[in-house]
Amino acid sequence: IKVKSFFMDKFEVTNSQYAAFVKISGYPEPPFWDSEQFSGAHLPVVGVSWLEAKAFCFWAKKRLPTEAEWSYVAKGGLRDRVYPWGMKLKQRNAIFGLDLISGGPKAVGRRPQGASMHGVEDLAGNVWEWVQEKYKKTNKKTFSTNKSKSKMRVLKGGSWANGSWALKNFNRTGDFEDRKLPVYGFRCVKSNTN
Repeated sequence: IKVKSFFMDKFEVTNSQYAAFVKISGYPEPPFWDSEQFSGAHLPVVGVSWLEAKAFCFWAKKRLPTEAEWSYVAKGGLRDRVYPWGMKLKQRNAIFGLDLISGGPKAVGRRPQGASMHGVEDLAGNVWEWVQEKYKKTNKKTFSTNKSKSKMRVLKGGSWANGSWALKNFNRTGDFEDRKLPVYGFRCVKSNTN
């Protein structure tokens, strides 16, 4: 993967960061903030659509990563790792496999041993992360049944509710850009203009 130089946020965007955006921008609060399992200040924000994630990044003077940028960081550049931390699954390195009813994401940075070689954490598990690209409808591997006319966008990294299959760097899914689920979050990047 060839990418231009960029900076990626070390962690997924948190509820406290997103709350500042909501207060200033007038965007609505995510639908899951009334639930204790999704509302902690240091939890990754969930229930944010691709459109809202893009707006937050713009507000923060950043942008959503491209799929190539996300994959470059997760795979360790040219090393082509299966997981951000290496070639073998290590359960202690990621938040995944939790119950859909009682489970939920954990505070960002709780699995530092799962960081990529670039020091970026939670790329595997915790929340699926929106990236810039459109998701092609010809790929049937999607979890959405929404019949919206909205475009579909790519999500990477797996979530707290998925099995280990979703944690692999090459896995991806897609959903409609206006869809809000408690397993969808995001992080931002900034181009290196030096």
